[in-house]
Amino acid sequence: MPVVAIIGGTGRLGSALARRWVEAGYRVVIGSRTPARAREAARTLGAAGGSIAEAVLASEVVMLAVPYACHDALLAEIDDTLDGRILLEPVVPVDPADPTRALAVPGGSVAAAAQARLGRGVRVVAAFQTVAAKHLRSDAARLDMDVLVCGNDRSACRLVLHLVEAAGLRGWLAGPIANAAASEALAPVLRHLNREYGLGGAGLRVVAPGRS
Repeated sequence: MPVVAIIGGTGRLGSALARRWVEAGYRVVIGSRTPARAREAARTLGAAGGSIAEAVLASEVVMLAVPYACHDALLAEIDDTLDGRILLEPVVPVDPADPTRALAVPGGSVAAAAQARLGRGVRVVAAFQTVAAKHLRSDAARLDMDVLVCGNDRSACRLVLHLVEAAGLRGWLAGPIANAAASEALAPVLRHLNREYGLGGAGLRVVAPGRS
């Protein structure tokens, strides 16, 4: 099993996935600009914790579980240490004043822009954009939701599919990193549905009529 670093692991999404992956047997390292905070959060989750640099260097997979507003600055901070690793991107470009409104992103999507910036030495995979943290934080072992996984490297995508399954979800290979624009755009749509209809955490399910 690869070691997974979660930058932003003290937040709702990062901490929820950290707990599920630790319970599934993965070693997780939480990284923060405040190492003491990361270590405190890690103790409650059964993970390790430290600085951002320590977490990245200790891992094979790095997930940036941070708001879009601080994504680019964080990526610039660690981009020279990511070579040879998988970068897992769940980041959604939404208006911080209105999370139901999508923002236009240079390069088409957060994940595609990261892949163009980092080059072939880093395998970027987009996933988890459409799963509400509140569901991941529940005690349910399995969640009735699907996750779209997009990336240019098939082996990296398959590794992330294992992480999706370990988190209690069902994953689907959804094409190259360019397709991440679709899953990123779905997130604010789901948030709008939650607000409009009081759904409390709408998610995605892939349905094939007539197929068992």
